[in-house]
Amino acid sequence: MPYMLLPLVLLILVTRACAEQFLLYGSRQPVLKWSKLAFLSQLVVQIFLLLFLIFSPRITWLFPVFSNGSSARFFLLGIQLLGLLIVLFSLRRIKQISTNTDKFYYRFQTIEKYISL
Repeated sequence: MPYMLLPLVLLILVTRACAEQFLLYGSRQPVLKWSKLAFLSQLVVQIFLLLFLIFSPRITWLFPVFSNGSSARFFLLGIQLLGLLIVLFSLRRIKQISTNTDKFYYRFQTIEKYISL
């Protein structure tokens, strides 16, 4: 089934994004191409799962450990909404980092100024 490849693809993207984060420590210019791609992919999956949970009558097709009851549906909706908020927050942070408008960039500039004295 093709939908079984989706977790593998997401795992590869997240692994590459983690490697990119470690390489970021020695870099002056932040390049977050893989991180952004990983979070955008997760955003698409989160939206798909939210739509599936809202409109599908059978949630056991994708979530076999849960029943078709409303409590299971609300629990899964809550988890998906939380994941969606985390992804949106992460994408906002990536945008701030790439435009050098995050607060850690200013801290880095202050530390660098004192080190170069």
